[in-house]
Amino acid sequence: TRIRWLEHIANSSWAHPPSKLGLLLAKLSGGQQTFTFKKPYSVATDQAGRVFVSDTGWGGVLVFDRENDSFGWRGDKGQGALNKPSGIAIGADDHLYVADILLQRVHEFGPAGEFIRTIGAGVLVQPVGMAIDEERRRLWVVDTRLHGLAVFDLDTGAHVRTVGKRGSDDGNFNFPTNVAIGAEVYVTDTMNFR
Repeated sequence: TRIRWLEHIANSSWAHPPSKLGLLLAKLSGGQQTFTFKKPYSVATDQAGRVFVSDTGWGGVLVFDRENDSFGWRGDKGQGALNKPSGIAIGADDHLYVADILLQRVHEFGPAGEFIRTIGAGVLVQPVGMAIDEERRRLWVVDTRLHGLAVFDLDTGAHVRTVGKRGSDDGNFNFPTNVAIGAEVYVTDTMNFR
């Protein structure tokens, strides 16, 4: 398969191009027409083709829906408000899971953006990367400060177990950052360089 660059996303106008009237009104009012990335961290897509980008600078998840010519947010207000979102993952049911480094937990949002619940409060210290194992109904969360992975039941949100500890031996981690689920579980172990 040939891989080629198509385009980049830099701001909200990728999904919601401003009209001439919108540009004129924004210019006259001094308002902000587009939202430009500050510190994008992680990206995922749902079954509808929407693109979700966590941005630690904005403190939320930017949602780009080119098909419907719209742009929106997740975690910008209310009970589901985020602080410093890092890793994101999207389940087969289009539920969005967002790890928040400072809040020390994962927020779950439904397909329409509604806040569902938090996962991992009291267990997680610095969650960063995540992956979903649909077959076993597990959410794997990499925790950099715990030097391991916390595993949660995807249906109940209950903590199932924590895998790993700090060290350089086989099965140990030193500031892991991301995880992927295939036939096995793959973890980037950043400071062990493996």
